[in-house]
Amino acid sequence: MILVAVASAACPALGPLLDQLRTDLEDVRLDATTTDLEAAQATLACGPVVEPEEAARLHALSGVRSTLLGQADTAKAAFTTARLLDPTLDLSAFGPSLAGAFATAQPERPVRFEIRPATGSSRQAWVDGRPAEASLAPGAHVVQVTEGDRTLFGTRVVAFPGQALVLETGLSEPAVPAPEPQAVAVAPVPVPRGEIGGPRQIPGPPVDPPDRARSRLPFVGAVVAAAGAGLLAYSAERAAALETAPDAATLERRWAAHKATRASGAGVVVVGLGVLLVGAF
Repeated sequence: MILVAVASAACPALGPLLDQLRTDLEDVRLDATTTDLEAAQATLACGPVVEPEEAARLHALSGVRSTLLGQADTAKAAFTTARLLDPTLDLSAFGPSLAGAFATAQPERPVRFEIRPATGSSRQAWVDGRPAEASLAPGAHVVQVTEGDRTLFGTRVVAFPGQALVLETGLSEPAVPAPEPQAVAVAPVPVPRGEIGGPRQIPGPPVDPPDRARSRLPFVGAVVAAAGAGLLAYSAERAAALETAPDAATLERRWAAHKATRASGAGVVVVGLGVLLVGAF
């Protein structure tokens, strides 16, 4: 069974309305009890969560009304839940037959119960003033949905034996709470004595002092000059190959290579001598 209910905006107190309903039932003013019951059930949608004892009164008086109207099944469903919630209720004012029907009402096997949309973590569903569960006994029940101190939805339903009860509240889907930020533990960094409050120097790769680097220049210059001298010597050796050139084209190619090698050697020698002199003075 799927039920759809709409919340009412009127919020009178439930207790006085139940008192009026009982008075009209005792006087057998059935037309007035229709208005009384509708007004009492309207408070479920906006008033506070009902107490189980108050829910028992509502179900019991509703059962009395259904009995007077000849609705035996509806009366049995109401009496069953009322007796589960408060078996001490006194209905003797309505006669021994009706009081006996209340005293002998027995619950049957629970049925599955579902509220749509699901209430989630921010909302709470209540059945007869108690937190809702996944099943409930067949009979009449008060169902409410709250969010914090606000009542978002409330109605009265009847669960029948052997039939799952699915209640469509018409509410929007509950908001998903944002995840709470997680604290990250950071170990304190020890500060050397004497550096509190001042900038910390981050060590880097070792750097040669300027005087030490300058002292190496003569050695570097000598190595460079020696490399240039080597190029000149190699060029001189290759000069002999010019005489054995088989033709003019080969001679021209060897001569160009010889000049390039000799020029490079001379340049390297000059650079090396320059570095040597800078380091010496």
